[in-house]
Amino acid sequence: MADPSRPFAPDLPFRVTDACNAHCRFCEEHVPRATPDLADRAVLDRLDDALRAHVERHGAPPRRLIFTGGEPTLQRALLALIERAAAAGAQQVWLQTNGFALGAAAAAERLRAAGLHGVIVGLYGGDPEATARRMRREGALAFTHAGIVSARAAGLAVELTTVALPEIIVELEASLAAAPAWAAGIATLTVHAYRGRGPHPAPRDLEPALLALQATLTRLGIALAGDPGRGFHPCAFGRGRALAPLLRGRATGDSARFVQLPPCRDCALVAQCDGVERSLAEALGEAVVAPLQDARRALWAGVQERTRHSERTDRVDVREGQAGAERRREHVIRVNHACNQRCAFCWVDFEAGEMPADAVRAAIAQALAGSNDPGAEAIAFTGGEPTLRADLPALVAMAREAGAGRVHLQTNAVRLADAALTERLATAGLSEALVSLHADVPELADAVVAAPGSFTRTLQGIEQLLAAGVDVVVNHVLTRATAVRLSRFVDLLADRFVDAAPADTAGRGALTLTLAVASHIDRGPLDPSVLPTQSELAEPVRAGLLRARIRGLRVRDLSHPCGFALCVLDPALEALDLAAVRRVPTAGRLGEAEGCVKPEATCGTCALEPYCFGLRAEYVAEHGSGELRPFAPAIGVVGLGPMGARHAQAAAALAMRRVVVVRHADDAARADALPPAPAAPLRVADAAILPAAGVGLAVVAVPTPRHADVVTPLLHAGVAVLCEKPLAGSLEAADAMLEAGPGRLFVAHTCRAEPATQAALAALPSLGTWRSVVIERVEPPRPLDAPARDAALVDLLVHDLGQLAPELAAAGSGQIERARRLSAERDGIDGIEASMAFGEIAVALRVGWHAATTPGARAISVHAEAGSVCWSVHAGRATATLSRPGEADAALPLTDRPTDVALLEMVLDALATAAPSPLDGWHGRDALAWALALATSCA
Repeated sequence: MADPSRPFAPDLPFRVTDACNAHCRFCEEHVPRATPDLADRAVLDRLDDALRAHVERHGAPPRRLIFTGGEPTLQRALLALIERAAAAGAQQVWLQTNGFALGAAAAAERLRAAGLHGVIVGLYGGDPEATARRMRREGALAFTHAGIVSARAAGLAVELTTVALPEIIVELEASLAAAPAWAAGIATLTVHAYRGRGPHPAPRDLEPALLALQATLTRLGIALAGDPGRGFHPCAFGRGRALAPLLRGRATGDSARFVQLPPCRDCALVAQCDGVERSLAEALGEAVVAPLQDARRALWAGVQERTRHSERTDRVDVREGQAGAERRREHVIRVNHACNQRCAFCWVDFEAGEMPADAVRAAIAQALAGSNDPGAEAIAFTGGEPTLRADLPALVAMAREAGAGRVHLQTNAVRLADAALTERLATAGLSEALVSLHADVPELADAVVAAPGSFTRTLQGIEQLLAAGVDVVVNHVLTRATAVRLSRFVDLLADRFVDAAPADTAGRGALTLTLAVASHIDRGPLDPSVLPTQSELAEPVRAGLLRARIRGLRVRDLSHPCGFALCVLDPALEALDLAAVRRVPTAGRLGEAEGCVKPEATCGTCALEPYCFGLRAEYVAEHGSGELRPFAPAIGVVGLGPMGARHAQAAAALAMRRVVVVRHADDAARADALPPAPAAPLRVADAAILPAAGVGLAVVAVPTPRHADVVTPLLHAGVAVLCEKPLAGSLEAADAMLEAGPGRLFVAHTCRAEPATQAALAALPSLGTWRSVVIERVEPPRPLDAPARDAALVDLLVHDLGQLAPELAAAGSGQIERARRLSAERDGIDGIEASMAFGEIAVALRVGWHAATTPGARAISVHAEAGSVCWSVHAGRATATLSRPGEADAALPLTDRPTDVALLEMVLDALATAAPSPLDGWHGRDALAWALALATSCA
C-alpha cells in the first residue's frame, strides 16, 4: 500500500524491453523473440529521464512505476532498474509479466529484495492446451500458475490481467469457478479490450461471458477492473451498469485511437466520450454503438475509474485520540456495493457485489476480538447502500449478539421512509444512522444523487429513524453547487427537526449534522467538476456553522479524512463551539488519516495539528497546499473581570492570539472593550472548546469555588493553566487539580506579581543561608462579618506566602502534612501573630487589621545572615533594595514591563523550557496549606 503521507501522482508505465519468451497470437504488437535492447545499458539512463519528466509534470514521483515489455524479466538489468527506481522515490515498483520466470528458484525473492512491490501477471486462458496454442509456448499455463504462487510466497502483491476475447474469458471463468489455490490473495483482474489483428469480437457478444466472469470474481473477493482511458465505450454493453468497471467514462482526446460514428451525435454522452476504437469501428461499423438517450442512465453508465477493493475502503478502523490516548471509535464493514443513487462525487465500485452473511459475521468477530471492552465498540455497516440488502436487520442483530455496544448504519435513508423497515432495524439494535443528504431543495439534491424523488424520501427516512429512537447524523457533502447554500441547509434541518420536534422527546433519537467535502479518493469521483477547493469552502462553512449555532443545531466531527482543513475557519473559530472536535490518531498520520497529507513546513507549527487531518494527497497533487494557514498558539482567558481583563490585555501586548470565554452578558461587553491588537479576541461559549481552538495556556480568573470545575478538564485536555490565587477553596480540590494532568498548573495573583517581588525572589539564592521570613500586611478596616473576614484573611495569607512558597517548600517539605492536619478547622480569627519552624527556618507572621501606618501599603522582609531584602509596594510604584552589613543599600533592578506581561512571559518561559517555576501549582497548594494551618493555630 502506498505511503499516505506522500503526494499523489499517477502510475508510470516504463518499457524495458521488446523481447518476449512467448508469441501470443492475440498480441497487438507481435514483437520478435529477441531484440538488441537486452544488452542496452542505456535503459538505466532512460529510466532516470522518465522519472524526472514525471516529477516535473506531476510534482511527485509516480505512485506505481510499472516495468513493461515484451517480457521485462528478460531484461538483464532488471534488478538494477528496480533498485534505481526505488532510490529515485517511486512509491511502489511493479512488474508486468507473463509469470514464466517467477517460478525459477528464488527468482521472486530476489526481485522482492531489490525493492519490487508487486507483479501484474497476464493470464490468457484456463485450458492448458488451448493456452499453449494461444501463447505459442508449451506449458504456458503451468508456468504462469507457478509464477503466481512463487510471487505470493515471496511477499509480492499480485494482480491479474487478461484480454477480452471470448474463448479466453470463458476458459478463465471456468478455471476460477473452481476457486484454485493459486488465486488466493489476488485483489484485481483487469480486462483489456482487444486491439490486435484479426477479427474483433462484438462487445454485446462478449457480454454474457464477462457477466459470468464478474460473478465468479465477486465470490472470490476479486475486483473486476478496466483499462483507465482505454476501456470499452459507454454504450458497448446492454447492461452497462453491471460491467461499469470496463467502460471508458470520460473523453481522453485521443482522436488517433478513437472515432465517433454518425449515431453518436444523438447520444447524451457525446460531449464526454471519444467514441469507439477505430479498429473496432472498422470491423463492426455503426452496429457497435447504441446511443444513450436517457440522461440519467447516461450518467450511471459513464463510470470508468472505479475504486478497487482496498483495506482502506472496505474494512476500516475509525480511530480517534482522547485524553492523549488513541482508541477505536467504530469498525466499518462494507457489506455491499450496489446503490440506488449515483452521487456525482462518489467513488465506490457499485458493481463489486456484496459480502456474504458468513463473511460479515467473521468480520464482526474479528473486529471485536481485539477489544478489551467489546461493549464500548461500534460496528458500522456501509455500502453502496446497505438497505438494499434484505438481510440487513439480521446483520444488525448479528452485531449486537456478538457483543457490539452500538451498531451504526451509513445510508441515504431512501428505503427507510418505509416505517416497517426502520422499525425492524431499530428492534434489531440499530443505534445510529449516518444519513446522506446533500442539498436543501429537491431539484438540487436529486440532481446531485441522480435519483429523482430521493430528497423527499430521505427526509421521511430521517423522521422515521428519529421516531424509532435511532440517533441520526446527517452527512452533508459539500460540492461546488451545494457549499454556498450551507446556511440554508442548516435552516432546513433546524426548521424540520429542531423547531418542529415534538414536545415529548422521550425515546426519540437525537439529530446531529456533520460535514464532508467532495474529494478525490482513490480512482473517483464520477464527476471531478463538482469538487470544491478549500478556499471556496471558507466563507460558506464559517457562515453555515455559525448559523447552526444560532439555530441550536448540533454539529460534530468537523475534521476527518473527507473533511476540510480546520484553518479554513480562521478567524471565526468560534464555529467550533458546535463540534466535539476529536484528536487525530497519531497526529493524523496513520489510521483514519491514511490518504491525507500534512506538510511539515506548514502544519508542523500549527496549534491545531493534533485535531486536523490536513488535505487529501490527491488534492495536494492538483492544487498544492498553499491554502493552509497555520494557527499560532493562543492564550485563553476564562473570566473577564478585572483580573481576566488584565491577562487578556497582557496577551495583546505580547502579540498573542486570544480566545476569550464569553459566559454571560457582562463578559460579552468586556470582550468588546478589549484592545484589538493584534486582532479582536476570538469569542467562544465554553471553556471546553479551548483545546481545539489551539489554546496552549489558559488563564482562569473565575471565583475560587469554581476553579476546580474549570481547571481540571483543561489540564486533562493537555492545556497548561495559570490560575488566580487562591488555588482552590479546599485542599481536596487543590489535590484534584494537581493530579489532573497532563499539563502544567501555575498559580499566581496579578497584583502580587510585581517586578520588585520577582527581583527579590531572584536574589534569594545569592544571600547565603537565610533564617527568617517576616510578612507584614497593613489593610484599612473593612466591615466584614466573621465568615467573610476569615475567608479574606486566609486569602491574604495565601497571596503573600505564595511568593515565597518555592523557598519554603525546599526547607519545609516535611511539615506539609502537619500543616494540612492543622488546617482542618478554623474559627474566630481576629488577628494573627504566630510563627512556625521548618528545620532551620523560622517563619514569623504578623497580620493586623487596624494598624494604619501607611494606608494601602504592603511590606515583606526576607532576613538572612548575610543581609536582607526588603521591598514595598505603594499605589502606582514599586521599589526594592538589597541591604548587606556594612554596605549601603543597593537598589534591585526592576523591569519596566507591565506586571501582567512579565507574569505571562515567566509562565511561557517555564512551559517552553519545562523548567521549575515559582508559580508552580504545588507551591500554591503548599501556600494554601500553610495559610490554613497558621490561621487555625491562631484561632
